[in-house]
Amino acid sequence: MGKIKLIPKYATLKFNSKKEFDKWLKETTFKEIIFADFQQDLLKMWVAESGEILHCDFHSRLYNGKFVNIDELAEFTPLQILTNGEWERMNGLLIDEIKNLKL
Repeated sequence: MGKIKLIPKYATLKFNSKKEFDKWLKETTFKEIIFADFQQDLLKMWVAESGEILHCDFHSRLYNGKFVNIDELAEFTPLQILTNGEWERMNGLLIDEIKNLKL
């Protein structure tokens, strides 16, 4: 099986104001992921339909433009992020809730 290659669509977008960004985020978010609180800083993530991470409540510069495994998203399981062409389980990021914002 070959490595997975996905190209981010939103990572380089720039916004003129927080209001403009908030409107775009609301319109673009497919799923909102809330993580169980184990004293880590990252508790919430907004994801596009493609699986691209749009924004996080912490470490956005680190995660924006990366991809989550949309097909394997499930509550009470670790998030999977595409790393070096393969899905990596992020054991410190246990999914507590998934909000479907667009069906």
